[in-house]
Formats: sequence, C-alpha cells, structure tokens
Amino acid sequence: MNLYANEMAGFDEIRNILVIDEQPFIRIAVSEILRLHFIDQQIDICIHDAEDVQTAVRLTDQLSVGGGCLALVDFCMPQVCDMDLIKHLRLVNAEMFILVFSMLDEKIFAEPALLAGANGYLMKDVKPPTFVQAIQCVCSGNIWLSDSMKNTLFSRAAGLDPVKNNPISLLSNRELEIFDYIGQGLSRLKINKITGLSNNTIETYRKNIKLKLGLQDFSELNKAAFLNHEKSNKPIKFY
Repeated sequence: MNLYANEMAGFDEIRNILVIDEQPFIRIAVSEILRLHFIDQQIDICIHDAEDVQTAVRLTDQLSVGGGCLALVDFCMPQVCDMDLIKHLRLVNAEMFILVFSMLDEKIFAEPALLAGANGYLMKDVKPPTFVQAIQCVCSGNIWLSDSMKNTLFSRAAGLDPVKNNPISLLSNRELEIFDYIGQGLSRLKINKITGLSNNTIETYRKNIKLKLGLQDFSELNKAAFLNHEKSNKPIKFY
C-alpha cells in the first residue's frame, strides 16, 4: 500500500539522505517516515543522520562523491550559523538538494534560507504526506515553500500589506537600527558605544524586538537578525 498516493519521481536519482538535527527524536522520526516510504516504493536508499555540525560536515564531504544526495537541515543547530552550514553544503556538493526543516517562523527565515542556497523551507508542524511531498518537490529540481509563504513573498514583491507579510516592518526605526547591529554580531557594549544608549535601554529594545517578531528566545533573535542582515536583494525564482 502506498502511504502517500503519488509516485515519487523526484527520488529516482537520490541515493543518500542526510538528516541534520540536534534532537534525537526528530532524527529517528524523520528517518522512519522515509524508510517506510522507500520500502513501499521499492527504492534503495541510505539514510544518514548528524546531531552536530562536525558530523554533518564530515558526512557531507563523504557523500559528495557519487549518487544524488538530499540534506534535511534543522535551523537550530548549536554553535553554528545556519547560513554558513547551508553554504558549506552547497559548496561541497553543488548538486545536493537542501530542504530546511525547522520550527522557526517561515516568514522570517525562509527567504534567507533560499538565498543561502536551500531548495526549500518546511515547518516541522506539517503532516507526513506534506513532508514527503516537499521532498519530492525539491528532488525534482523545484523550490518548496508553503502556499502561505509563496503568497507572502509575492505580496512583499508587490508591496502589499507589509506588516502582515513581513513582521520586521513592525519595528520602529530605532528597533531596526538595533536589530541590524545585532545582525552584525555586535555586543551590547559595542552597540552602547555606537548609539550612546544604556545597556538597560538596549536590552529593552532587544526584548521588544523579540516580542514583535514572535520569537521564542534571544537565540532565535540573533539568528533572525543575522539572516536579515545577510539577506540580499536577489529575487526568488519559482519554477
């Protein structure tokens, strides 16, 4: 019985899948879903997993020789810039398919991920059929985004409802300034010297920015600020 109804033509050339996630449960669950599907499709595949960046880089280097490869990348890996990890994967294997699989808000993180070289962005709250559909999409050479995120990007390009489609537009001019300094990796002390604001005032701005963007903690704030700073003006193409 086919669990997901459609043939997975996009998997024809894939021989290795690399699951990069610090959470053991996620790695096991994702691997099991994939194994069940490939058994059903009678496709031979090797599934590898990495709990840290060092393992991910080592496996990527090994898998770069021979056979198609798909990487499923979490956006909350510790001690790493997620953009740097995606760029490394793309540098080592230009033909690798990269799908970001994350709990971080796609309205903030999806576009920078694509600009860094990912083939798609998928939230972790999706159901298994959508998960497999996303993998099929990117392995077929297309970009995967949710319908909501596609509409968001098109609306941004058209200048429609900027607050709804880009939470960063909620920030005041001073908050945007602080947000950009955070994205540059500046400490509160350096921001203090540049702006003349006290540490307490800077911390208040950090908290307000986190709340306005709907971020869970300051780690997510740092990631969002960095991605926003790094984001280029190159348009996203949909095929």
